[in-house]
Amino acid sequence: MKELFKRFKQLTGIKYTELAEVLGVTKQAVDKSMNNYSITHVNANKWLLTQKIDEAIEDHSKQILELEKLKQEIKEFKVDL
Repeated sequence: MKELFKRFKQLTGIKYTELAEVLGVTKQAVDKSMNNYSITHVNANKWLLTQKIDEAIEDHSKQILELEKLKQEIKEFKVDL
């Protein structure tokens, strides 16, 4: 799970401290949970990380739509002579 979290952090920029704030626990509690390989902890960690990934995908999708809209506006821009 530790290696997956490293990739998660690289792609989303989300750190243990941010996850701790969401959960209302300390950074150490999140770190301890990520190192606990019981079925309960692994499933809880998987759920939390996938939820955050879904949020990141949604945010990026919105940004992509805005960029596509801006691109189209730039293409359609005409100078009035």
